[in-house]
Amino acid sequence: LSWALVKNPHGLEVKWFVSHAWLEAFADFIAALNGFMDNKKYQQTSEDGIWVCFAANPQTWPKLKLAELLGNQAFHSPFAVAMEAAHAQLVVRTELPRDGTNKMQCVYTRLWCVFEAWL
Repeated sequence: LSWALVKNPHGLEVKWFVSHAWLEAFADFIAALNGFMDNKKYQQTSEDGIWVCFAANPQTWPKLKLAELLGNQAFHSPFAVAMEAAHAQLVVRTELPRDGTNKMQCVYTRLWCVFEAWL
């Protein structure tokens, strides 16, 4: 099972689909989500489903079984299904030290992020 189904066995309606490039540290990713959740402008509740790939996909499955779930057609993947169901997309951008400077990294250097934005 995925962490999301362990925490919510009956699932939740997907309100926010989270897109990120896996460039950020996990702590920065969580800080970005917490910052969003704390923003009263968006009126979050505990029932608002936030879809994040690493929490939604069963990470402990063998590679072949996980590949079966993801499928060979991106439009039928769990990413596309969740994106279609979501009310909105949340793009996580974090600053990363690079060459001695802090610059925002473009999430759209990752093909999946481009696909998610295109959907």
